[in-house]
Amino acid sequence: MSKSLDRVIHFGDYWPISIPSIKVEIAYFTQTDWVCIVERDQTKFLQMNKGNLERGFMKQVDVLRILKESESDDLQRAESKKEIFDEWLYAYKNYDKLQTHIYKLFDDSITGGLIYLIRQRNSNNFKVGWTEKKPGLTDKQCVENRISGLQTGNPEPLDIVGFFRASSHRTEKAIHEKFDAKRKTGEWFFLTDNDCINILSDDWRIANNIF
Repeated sequence: MSKSLDRVIHFGDYWPISIPSIKVEIAYFTQTDWVCIVERDQTKFLQMNKGNLERGFMKQVDVLRILKESESDDLQRAESKKEIFDEWLYAYKNYDKLQTHIYKLFDDSITGGLIYLIRQRNSNNFKVGWTEKKPGLTDKQCVENRISGLQTGNPEPLDIVGFFRASSHRTEKAIHEKFDAKRKTGEWFFLTDNDCINILSDDWRIANNIF
């Protein structure tokens, strides 16, 4: 994202040594950057430059060269979600009416709960699901209560493989998207043992921007 970086501000450099400094990056991402780097959409980029192409200011080879030179970037998955770009684009286009460049980036509806991984016994059928953290119950009891409801009507016993705390349903959704190619139906997936190890690994989830 360095090509769009405006400036970097450091706070905390003069605080007592016991308080860590916080690095804040302020950056701007243009629509051209988005189409070339994130979407990599040749048709859309050609349409965006239709006027320049018709007037001879650009040639199609220039468009292909720009896309080729934009093959890599330093964006993390969370930064490159279209919803975030749409929020920025709306604020940018409506500045005269809104009179502010501030917009809501994250959802405030943080409920807190648990992501659980269960297995249909003697199979590779796994369910990745979410349950709320209930007051007065341990994490395991919350998951067990949820599984007891799922067991009704299921011909095979369901075994808990593992679980971990999460801030919202978004974590569940991110895992579902990650393993979409292995989805059987709904929240059920055909997973390997290594898939299960990864899902339950803090390091793997952090590396894949799943929180």
